Amino acid sequence: MLVTQDNLKTKIIKNKNINLIELKKIIKLKKSEWKYNYSSQIKWIKSFLKPNDVHFLLIKNNKLIGYNLLRKRIIFDRVKHTNKSDFFYFDTFIIDKKYRKKGYARYFINKINNFILKDKKLGLLLCKKIHINFYKKYKWKKVIKKKFIFLDKKTRLNIMVINFNKNKFRNNYSVKLN
Repeated sequence: MLVTQDNLKTKIIKNKNINLIELKKIIKLKKSEWKYNYSSQIKWIKSFLKPNDVHFLLIKNNKLIGYNLLRKRIIFDRVKHTNKSDFFYFDTFIIDKKYRKKGYARYFINKINNFILKDKKLGLLLCKKIHINFYKKYKWKKVIKKKFIFLDKKTRLNIMVINFNKNKFRNNYSVKLN
């Protein structure tokens, strides 16, 4: 099935503007993939999300079928010891199981990528090896792990970026995700 814009809606909401109805729909969709209950999800959101973090909702016929969270964070230059710039940490990407392999992920991730590119920010995500080729199809590039050191997270996951300007990001960087 080829996805067309007229049967889909993408809604972008800053965390400070998210309402409880939308939050419940997001948590319901996330629970279909991960085993965290409602109260632990709410606690996590209150603890780790900032007002300007961005929720992306993919809606078809008033039903939430896709979700993405972009967390706006700061990247530090380890050589110059200065704030380099802010970036979007691509945290959580999910398409309802009933809507997978129908072109919705392609449509949705392209909308998200365009948002990152339009804002002229670096996009960074962490993923398992099995997901690398998926993200590569959408212009994300794998980078060597020593390029980024995470100050508040230990991870063995792969690091991928979009809108990575080699001239702008010549050094190695420290990243705080929370």
